Amino acid sequence: MSEEVKIEKGARLFAELCAKSPSTMEQRLVSIIASEYQGNGIVIPGKHTISGALRQAILTYNTPSYTKNKTFECSVHAFRVGNSEAINAWVQAFVKAKPSSWRLSKVAPVASNEMARWSVSGVGRNGFLSAKSIKRKGALLSLSWQ
Repeated sequence: MSEEVKIEKGARLFAELCAKSPSTMEQRLVSIIASEYQGNGIVIPGKHTISGALRQAILTYNTPSYTKNKTFECSVHAFRVGNSEAINAWVQAFVKAKPSSWRLSKVAPVASNEMARWSVSGVGRNGFLSAKSIKRKGALLSLSWQ
């Protein structure tokens, strides 16, 4: 899959999955896996759901019972893409699709691989949107909250 297609697909699907009601994210990801990834994914109900293959944009939804820091997480990542191009496209799609009640405020990055970070009010307690550079020339955009 080309870099442009991974970035576009990641933007569209991240917005569809993560910029809407948290209460139905798991169900939306199961539906996305069926329609966009030909059923390729892993679903551990109430804990961890991940879509796709390494050659595509990969979506993930995790609950506090699965994550180390006991938060909900909704993310997109892709390997072998331009980090800045991917992050910009994914953030723009998220901002355009998010509910108007969710507010983003830029804050200082906290991790060494973090490219940008925003606090997100309205999604839940301690909401953050984090853009990171990852291995294999990859990019990750993650929304987390409690």
